[in-house]
Amino acid sequence: MATKKTVEKAAQTAAAEVKKVETVVEEKKAEVKAEAAKEPAAKKAPAKKAAPAKKFEPKKTSVVFQADGKEFDCDEVVKNVMKACKGKTAKKLEIYVNANEGAAYYVLDGEGSAEYKVQL
Repeated sequence: MATKKTVEKAAQTAAAEVKKVETVVEEKKAEVKAEAAKEPAAKKAPAKKAAPAKKFEPKKTSVVFQADGKEFDCDEVVKNVMKACKGKTAKKLEIYVNANEGAAYYVLDGEGSAEYKVQL
């Protein structure tokens, strides 16, 4: 019976301690709420967004080769070679410019010929 009373007394003491802790927690919650109400929330300045980088997008580009006092416009070279290739079929076209001769040689699908030449 003594053990039963000791257990009951320990349970009562534990329950009293729990009530004390709950009371302290409630008091702290009230203090925090009161402090939060006193201090207005500090507004943060909005973060500045970096201006988007502008892309370099020219409306027209050109490539010009200069050699031996001559100029060769890449677009013109390609246009002239395409005219010379009219009527021929190929999956791959390679163009070689020989500035010394002032000519462009082309190769169709890896096959060249002496007649595959365009004067510039």
